[in-house]
Amino acid sequence: MNKENAEKSAIKILLKIIIMMVEKLPYDLSTMRMLESKLRKIKKLLRQPKKSLSREIDAKLS
Repeated sequence: MNKENAEKSAIKILLKIIIMMVEKLPYDLSTMRMLESKLRKIKKLLRQPKKSLSREIDAKLS
């Protein structure tokens, strides 16, 4: 498996984990707004060139 495929499968696994965690959250407006902003940040990060992606995601989300 080359590096790009490994990154894609890692991202898919992370998204599945995020979805499972989100399903357990309470469905109130503030939680949904917070999730929406975090997902927008992730979407922006995924469009950028893939240099130290995990470090950048950690920095942006915390």
